[in-house]
Amino acid sequence: DISIVTAGGEIEKGCGMRPVGDSAEVHLVLKGMVDLDAEIAKLEKSIASKTGELSKLKTSMAAPSWEKVPDNVKEQTTSKHVSLEIEVGVLSSALDTFTELKAAGS
Repeated sequence: DISIVTAGGEIEKGCGMRPVGDSAEVHLVLKGMVDLDAEIAKLEKSIASKTGELSKLKTSMAAPSWEKVPDNVKEQTTSKHVSLEIEVGVLSSALDTFTELKAAGS
């Protein structure tokens, strides 16, 4: 059974979420079907990785040499920065969901 939920719509309780890029999410009913500890660990690892990428981009964009970077590279870098911020937010939301599922099952 597949349901499409628009942005801001109600997601069924017990669902886990994975981002699909920075513009879509897949929610699956997972309650009782997955190893929550393993999923939480994967999400924490992904968040740490994406946060590290964000940090490197912020450092590059804040460097004095940023002014000399060609406009097309600046645009790509800025776009990547925005995309990573969205992904980190979505991954953090997914982590919250799995953490809540784990707490509810305890």
